[in-house]
Amino acid sequence: MKPRLRLGAAPVGRGGSGPPRRLYWEFRTTTGISTGTTFEECRQGREGNALPLRIDAKDLSRQRTIKVGTVLGTETREGNLAMLKVTEITPSAESDLPDVLTELTLRENA
Repeated sequence: MKPRLRLGAAPVGRGGSGPPRRLYWEFRTTTGISTGTTFEECRQGREGNALPLRIDAKDLSRQRTIKVGTVLGTETREGNLAMLKVTEITPSAESDLPDVLTELTLRENA
């Protein structure tokens, strides 16, 4: 199964040896913030509290949109519900995009 979250970079502006890059998280399917850790809360978050398609690295680093403890809900291509809990966000030594540690739980569609 392919992941539904993509880390990426988009060009912004020009200059120097190449354009500067804007780093972000990109969601490939509707993803929302859940109010809890049950699959029903996860589904409700995806349907009623959807996130934008992209979240900039600055917003992740400052924990504006997604914070430690945030539970995200989405659906896989196969129709399974995926619950992703953010357990740690720390600055990265290699990038402006922070390191995000998560726990992923899938619920197979019966």
